Amino acid sequence: MTSTNVSPVSLSDHPSSSLPWKDRTPADRLAAAQEFLRGTKPSFADLRDLAAALKDNDKRFTHARRLLVRARRHDDYKKQDERRRHKILQQLALCTYKDDDLPAERRFNRALDWLRDIATLHELQDQESLCLAGAIFKRQWETSGQIACLKRSLAFYLGLLGPFGMREAGRFPTRSAHRSVSCPAWRTWSSSSFSPSSRSPSRARCSSDISPA
Repeated sequence: MTSTNVSPVSLSDHPSSSLPWKDRTPADRLAAAQEFLRGTKPSFADLRDLAAALKDNDKRFTHARRLLVRARRHDDYKKQDERRRHKILQQLALCTYKDDDLPAERRFNRALDWLRDIATLHELQDQESLCLAGAIFKRQWETSGQIACLKRSLAFYLGLLGPFGMREAGRFPTRSAHRSVSCPAWRTWSSSSFSPSSRSPSRARCSSDISPA
């Protein structure tokens, strides 16, 4: 769980900076996030970019998630093209399922709901959304031990392969198919010692970070 015990700092206490959020200090990013969340009205771009920096640089998933929720509600969200709107939803899904401040089942279900704002789960087609869905169900399996979550996770990862190298139903893809997928979570999963006879989540540990577009 991420600690947030810092002294309140107003952005007006510092000279305005033209530095991108990712190039500012962690303390400056956290102070800005706290001020934005207290009720100031930042731009859509500031909400989006600060959330990305908190997620990627500081691993502050709670703050990033809350900023992305505000970005989702911002008037300018609807003015974005579909790709940018989907990117916000994908990052919301990522930050939500990684937010340890939320109870496990709640964060997993909410993360999947963000993906459903893109398409129903069985209609997801883009690689990042499929990779996220696989990662969420995999984390749910690691938390609950429910084999149904593991099966759904693998189904989404296999969906990443599309027409490349798939064997007949119920079997694993070929090595050439592994190389056709750039999702970090799938690459680690498919190269692990996982097999259908695995009995423990520790047999299939993998990173589920999604690289920013």
